[in-house]
Amino acid sequence: LRATRGAAVSVAELDARGGAVRFAGLGNVAATLVDEGGASRSMVSHNGIVGHQAARVQEFGYPFGASTIAVLATDGVRAQWRLDQLPGLA
Repeated sequence: LRATRGAAVSVAELDARGGAVRFAGLGNVAATLVDEGGASRSMVSHNGIVGHQAARVQEFGYPFGASTIAVLATDGVRAQWRLDQLPGLA
């Protein structure tokens, strides 16, 4: 990616049976977990650009239930969205 403008990249491994999600992100990646009650929790993505500026990549673990929804988005999606304002999406 050095010959390009670079990229924002994230990887999430969802394990509903094990009750966990493992996540690593670099760049402008918004990653959120939403539980069945509507409570949300952001997952951490470090600043940087893959192919140019990558200070570090770090994996984080979060609880993930069978009814939890993972939402990952990058450029072009407003950061202040709410799932209850998007009927039928869940």
